[in-house]
Amino acid sequence: MIKIELQPEGRVLEVKAGTNLMKALQKNGVRVKSPCGGKGTCKKCKVEILDGTVFRKVLSCQVKVREDLVVRVDSDQHLFADRKSTLNNANTIPVDGTVRAKDIQVPPVANGEKSASLDRLLEALGGEKKVSLELLKRIPSLVDSKGAQLQAVWEHKRLLGLFPQTGGRYGIAVDIGTTTVVCQLIDLDNGAMVGVCSDSNPQGETGADVISRVGYQAEDPANSTELQDMILETVNAMTGRLVREAGITSDRVFKAVFCGNTVMLHLFLGLDARQIAHAPYVPPMRSAGPFRAKELGLAICPDARVHLLPSIAGYVGGDTTAMILSLGLDRTKKTVLAVDIGTNGEIVLAHKRELYTCSTAAGPAFEGAVIEFGMRADEGAIERVHIGPGTYRLETIGKAPASGLCGSGLIDAVSHFRQTGLIDARGKIVKPDLVPPESAFLVERIGTWNNLPAILVAAEAKGAQTDIWLTQSDIRELQLGKAAILAGVSRLMKMAGLAPEDVDKVVLAGAFGNYISPDSALGIRMLPEFSRKTIKPVGNAAGWGAALCLGSAKQRARALKISQQAGYLELSVDPDFHSTFMDAIMF
Repeated sequence: MIKIELQPEGRVLEVKAGTNLMKALQKNGVRVKSPCGGKGTCKKCKVEILDGTVFRKVLSCQVKVREDLVVRVDSDQHLFADRKSTLNNANTIPVDGTVRAKDIQVPPVANGEKSASLDRLLEALGGEKKVSLELLKRIPSLVDSKGAQLQAVWEHKRLLGLFPQTGGRYGIAVDIGTTTVVCQLIDLDNGAMVGVCSDSNPQGETGADVISRVGYQAEDPANSTELQDMILETVNAMTGRLVREAGITSDRVFKAVFCGNTVMLHLFLGLDARQIAHAPYVPPMRSAGPFRAKELGLAICPDARVHLLPSIAGYVGGDTTAMILSLGLDRTKKTVLAVDIGTNGEIVLAHKRELYTCSTAAGPAFEGAVIEFGMRADEGAIERVHIGPGTYRLETIGKAPASGLCGSGLIDAVSHFRQTGLIDARGKIVKPDLVPPESAFLVERIGTWNNLPAILVAAEAKGAQTDIWLTQSDIRELQLGKAAILAGVSRLMKMAGLAPEDVDKVVLAGAFGNYISPDSALGIRMLPEFSRKTIKPVGNAAGWGAALCLGSAKQRARALKISQQAGYLELSVDPDFHSTFMDAIMF
């Protein structure tokens, strides 16, 4: 066995000779970023290996362990960073009151009475209730021959919990995104939003997109359990944080609703998702459950009912269903286009009471994952670039020194550099002597990074922690992502026979869509030539849809109807998608 000593913690791992270093680290809980799934293209899995007396940086995915190593992993490799709220402005949801509570007095045993504790408990409740073995095991500690004063919580005829004191009833609504997971804690008594947090999806270490994760799942039967455990660990940690901040305990969470794309929901359940990755792209399930929290491994009330919102097709999941529901696209009389911009770009067109949907592989560039100086939307990320006549200004999250480019900053930068002539219509960085005279003050920003053309976005002398460059490769990655969105939108509109001027409203959904500049999106041709006034960011519409379904059985029934009635265009078999995509690459 080969030993890997981790610095600075001093832990020692033992692995077989020939083991891939990145996978060895990941298998042992060291979460190394790998958006490309270990192909060596994203360059995000860098670690340092002791070579003599100095450390040298390597791509861990390209290293086979042949001898004992000392490895140092930068702290910024670890995920779980972004805790920002990504919800809409609304802070309450309608609740149907199906989760009920009652303070009861269980009477003591009378002389000669033969009734059991459970009998007296159910009699005090005033009706028959289904009691799980999990809850039945707790009754001896709660009810004895002297009786007890308890609070009982139930839904329909299922007893969910027994407590020695009165407390509240809560639920969680979770949006499992390919890159980001959002968890909301909601009071089921009044529908109030108690708390919300977001975090990185740790499955990203096995690949930034769903195809990479399906491929990782297929490599080894144990990987399916690993992927499932990753997301469960994250959801449980987020739930634990929210209940602590609310001053309650996790066993007071009596219901959960999850949404996500079709692959994410399969991985959450530990299901084999390989069918989704191959033609005809038919998922093993579109709708399943509800399940008990205990059987899924969720750290909430063991008997809590867990609902998964139904998917529409192999690549249009329950998150799109939730978005349609929350935006009312199934009921609108207007022509509305909704785009959830992320690693997977889900697109919905509502027109004449019909719903058209498709999904396009936008890739991780919008999240900064395959960008040389890319980063999540954390403190220090450049989120806005402003260029005017003779002026150049940046905005960073938290007004901290610039440390990288997040998605909105990337789009802003490319849009402005395109408008000022530093980038041509093909996406190529121009030579300094070809920069227009009015942009001469920007010429000094054209340079090289790793011997390839690049544009200096932020210089260390101007407050950044290091020089931050926009490389030619970064621009190409953005072109691929924005072309996928534009081509998907164009094909969906073509199918409905619509031109840009026929669309009444364009909705940009998702956490990223909420921060993107509509002007910059139009400036890089990520969208057709819509009128600027029709474009509206709405935040995490999918998460809000999940919250609505948490509060109401009628909304869950509506979600099922949406999933059954929505039309679907499979772009991979659309004969015109490829040519549309190639044209959409141009700025």
